[in-house]
Amino acid sequence: MNLFQNVKYGVNCREAAERYGVSVNRQGKALCPFHNDRHPSLYVADDHYYCFACGAHGDVIGFAANFFWFADLRSRPAACSRLRH
Repeated sequence: MNLFQNVKYGVNCREAAERYGVSVNRQGKALCPFHNDRHPSLYVADDHYYCFACGAHGDVIGFAANFFWFADLRSRPAACSRLRH
């Protein structure tokens, strides 16, 4: 299993969001870190995330890529490996 598979199956989207400082409430709502959000418009589930305001969406790998503004996280394995620790 490669690094990305380890992260995808070892860390869910909610855990990733919280590790990066995004406070997710019990209903899975949070302020979206991908735009200037004043009201929680980001929904974070275990297997995906979706922002109802800006349309950002994806899985845990996509969340990390968007969070660090990487078009393709596969080019930045060090950022992805931070999720595992």
